[in-house]
Amino acid sequence: MVSKLKLQDEDCNTKIEDGFKKSTGMLTLDLKQKIGETTFSVGFVLRSLAGKDDKWDNLMAHKKLSRAFPVILKVPTVIHLPTVNTLADDAFLEDFAVKLAERHDKEIYFYEHFAKRIKHVHLAKIFNSRTSYSTDGLENACILMSDLGVHGLMPNLVVGINKAQVEILIKTVAEIHAISLSIPNSAEVIEKLRFTSPLDQEDGQAKGAAVENLLKLPHDYFRRHQKALEKVAKENEIMLFDSHKHFGTPPVLCHGDFWSNNVFFEANEDGTISEELYAIFDWQFSHPNTGLIDIARLILCCVNASLKLRYLDDWLRLYFESFNLVRRMFRHQYPSEMLFSFMILLNHYARVEDEGLKTALLGRMVSSFEVIRRDFA
Repeated sequence: MVSKLKLQDEDCNTKIEDGFKKSTGMLTLDLKQKIGETTFSVGFVLRSLAGKDDKWDNLMAHKKLSRAFPVILKVPTVIHLPTVNTLADDAFLEDFAVKLAERHDKEIYFYEHFAKRIKHVHLAKIFNSRTSYSTDGLENACILMSDLGVHGLMPNLVVGINKAQVEILIKTVAEIHAISLSIPNSAEVIEKLRFTSPLDQEDGQAKGAAVENLLKLPHDYFRRHQKALEKVAKENEIMLFDSHKHFGTPPVLCHGDFWSNNVFFEANEDGTISEELYAIFDWQFSHPNTGLIDIARLILCCVNASLKLRYLDDWLRLYFESFNLVRRMFRHQYPSEMLFSFMILLNHYARVEDEGLKTALLGRMVSSFEVIRRDFA
């Protein structure tokens, strides 16, 4: 659960959301007011911000608001899961809560041990955090962080990202991977991000459903290659989180969910999205791997067919100098990530009405499978 809190002036009338009362000129607060459906109060947020940010301290010193100060309260919870998954019984919820707690704790570990070393792209500023193991119950765990979204724009997944955006993302994440290797005892430190309870154990079912939906598409490409498609799905049901062991390479810190929904680009003067990367966020899936999981997910989920088929090898060269090793590593990661991208893209394909965009999404999926189809024929 993510609760966004924003203090904002509007024509001298202070607008205060999520427990902040509306007043004129002066700041009045109900400190006991709970934020959304969390156990955390407005008072908790104010205490957490005090002394952690000069801009906030200056605003509070004047006892009134002169501009917006947005923050995000991130709380791990399963309370809404039965709404979206009607098959979620008590056993499922208990198991999912354990996995959710681990991801929450891993994100805190990332910010505590890695974030300060990453200077070439913006990361959220952490004002307060509580791990699941340091509190009494999952509902009392949290991360209070700055809201990066007010300074950047998220790419449109359906439209896709352009060549320059792909390349700045590859260069940026490659540098993060390299920085992680410079940490003393890097393998030992990164290893602590390893998942002990894989969240993706149900991937086989989800990817199987994706295959079924691909075969129902109006274009007959996937039906013509149904056997190869079903074979790749059967042999790559579970996501690969330890490819570095397969190739005998040192693990690097991977984002783990590196695609357009977890990055912000700077805005142009006219309000359109630029080609300058601003921030990377949502680090709860960070883990040790080859690094190619980040590159594969980015390209397969976010890049349209024409760019992908033309520049794929160039982008791999951009990531690594040792092209042959990268290509073997990429092919190892590719099938699992391709099936994940199908789940994402099919969801958007079903909702998009514009035929041009539907064709582009279909082309993205077809071109992804065409790269490895003969390997499974």
